Amino acid sequence: MVALTAHPDPTPHGPTPSAPAEPFPRAHLLELLLDPTKSLQDVAAGLNTTLDQLSLFLASDQGEALLSQAHHLATLRTRALATAHLHKAIAALGTMLDDYNRNQIA
Repeated sequence: MVALTAHPDPTPHGPTPSAPAEPFPRAHLLELLLDPTKSLQDVAAGLNTTLDQLSLFLASDQGEALLSQAHHLATLRTRALATAHLHKAIAALGTMLDDYNRNQIA
């Protein structure tokens, strides 16, 4: 018969630390930041905070992660839109070249 021995668990017991709560509502922050008509002062005012507090958050790891995710999403969307409409750009270029060639001959 083999005796079973308990091995100490290498992970500490107790509550797992969680990420700190975001100081601003994520969706509202992104909506304000991605609005080209808003200045950073407008964004801060829209979040009922100061420009200094907003700047500190955006420079934090959490803020940088949020901006990185927003940038990645915008990049994916831009690529998808460009791919979906590329045929229109090619057709327009073809028309421009045809017009140019007709004007050169005339």
